[in-house]
Amino acid sequence: MCRVKGAILEHAGNLIPTENKNCQVAVSTLILNYAIASSIFKLDPELQKQCTTLTSLLIVGLTDPEAKYRTLIALGTLLESSSSNVSVAKAVEMSESVKSAMLIVEPGHKIHKVAKLIQCRL
Repeated sequence: MCRVKGAILEHAGNLIPTENKNCQVAVSTLILNYAIASSIFKLDPELQKQCTTLTSLLIVGLTDPEAKYRTLIALGTLLESSSSNVSVAKAVEMSESVKSAMLIVEPGHKIHKVAKLIQCRL
């Protein structure tokens, strides 16, 4: 999956927006898995940049709370793994997207907790 990562991520990004919650969770899980793999194994920095950019689109385009949570976890993982990912996130004004993610759930939800941690990093 790492050899064809570009094509996979491109096609995954094209699946959103969709109202299909299963599709949303699947795409967010894929991004989370790539974020974790790229952070642990120090894979291609371009993969991390692509995942960071894609998370900015997903956070806005996803409506399912679980999918949004997984995307936020992926973003947090990427931000912690490299300062260049923080720069990319700031460049695409990720802070506003993260703030908007908190609007779909009640205060105290796990999305709020993760979003607040990410906002501190940005």
